[in-house]
Amino acid sequence: MPQSMARPAPPVRGARLVRMLSLFGVAASAACADTGVATIKVVSATYGENCGARPGNATRDLASQCDSRRVCAYRIDRAVLDDTDRACPKNFLSEWRCGDAEFHTAALSPGLETGSTLVLTCVPPAGAGK
Repeated sequence: MPQSMARPAPPVRGARLVRMLSLFGVAASAACADTGVATIKVVSATYGENCGARPGNATRDLASQCDSRRVCAYRIDRAVLDDTDRACPKNFLSEWRCGDAEFHTAALSPGLETGSTLVLTCVPPAGAGK
């Protein structure tokens, strides 16, 4: 092949891959944004409301684990939550939003143990029970 007809050197593989992934990431982000999928936004969480605990005392922990997810299984950990008064069996109350339109509440009964799980979801119900 004559010198003037030489093909340019192919781009470095890593750089090409980064460009492809960047383009894919932008396309994937745009696709997700267009679907309008609602995610969890914790409003409030209280551990031990029935025992006189300060309202919202578990909001930060629940939000750090569940915000921006579609489904979240929150595991109660009394070592993380304020459980200094073990004489009173505590409940767990939570409130969250799914987008702007939906507001949800859920609770676990007093006397729950470490390891009890509360499931928050923004997945719309489907099937016969909806």
